[in-house]
Amino acid sequence: MGNSVSLNRLQKIKQLRQNPDIQVLIVGAGVNGIGLFRELALQGIYVALIDEGDFGTDSPIAISHLVHGDVYYRENGGFGSAETAVLERQRLLQNAPHVVIPMPTTVPIFRWVTGRFHVPIKLPKEALKTGRRGLFFTRLGLMLQDKMLGSKVDSFKHRFAFRKKSLKQFPRLNPNILGTVSYYNATIIAPERLCTDLLWDGCEASPQSVPLNYFGQTALDGDSVTVTDFITGETVQLRPQLVINTKDCPPQTDNIHRQQGLHLVLANSELRQVISNHSFFFEYE
Repeated sequence: MGNSVSLNRLQKIKQLRQNPDIQVLIVGAGVNGIGLFRELALQGIYVALIDEGDFGTDSPIAISHLVHGDVYYRENGGFGSAETAVLERQRLLQNAPHVVIPMPTTVPIFRWVTGRFHVPIKLPKEALKTGRRGLFFTRLGLMLQDKMLGSKVDSFKHRFAFRKKSLKQFPRLNPNILGTVSYYNATIIAPERLCTDLLWDGCEASPQSVPLNYFGQTALDGDSVTVTDFITGETVQLRPQLVINTKDCPPQTDNIHRQQGLHLVLANSELRQVISNHSFFFEYE
């Protein structure tokens, strides 16, 4: 990190007063807001990021810190999303190894063919009602993932083990399994550190960028946005070309497509020992 970057709060506020015609105003400095701030700053865009609290304040309490790049997207037919997720995950592992580490993930397999894992082949919905993935489609999808990763990361290729070997590694698994498929996701061990690094990257790339915490949007009047310093109570009038709200979803969410999953994180030392520091992809009927 260079010494030329200044995050002096008073200087940044003065800069906004002197040049309020910013290109992009980002409201909400969680990991999404900070990540967007960095990307725009890298492109030389005059961007301001504000948040009513600390930078990345909610990131450390997120339930699993999991970095996706797996069967979750492909099972819903989202091949494009899957490819993007895999590549972004690999970039995080390469660029931030101090805070992002590989997370081995295991899926117990009970059937040969059935299951919702239907990419790239689209099966009739009637054939996909079961929640359990069959071995054929699970491995097919993971083979596609391996191809995305390329030959440089053989250590991240998926592995299949039949029942005997699987139960030797995980003796508490259901003995009725055919076997297990294991692959790698990633986990963020210090999300607040990652947020700070991303923020600093943006500031280094574009010293004109303005990150301010304990600052909030308090009024909107046409093209003018009023932001308030929650420490001093002073206000600043901004004229951004674009306002992006990463903090709260407005009622008009026609272009927001929901994806859902459930991550369970349990404080259980015995369970941790049994699963050998793996994460497990469990399924339901």
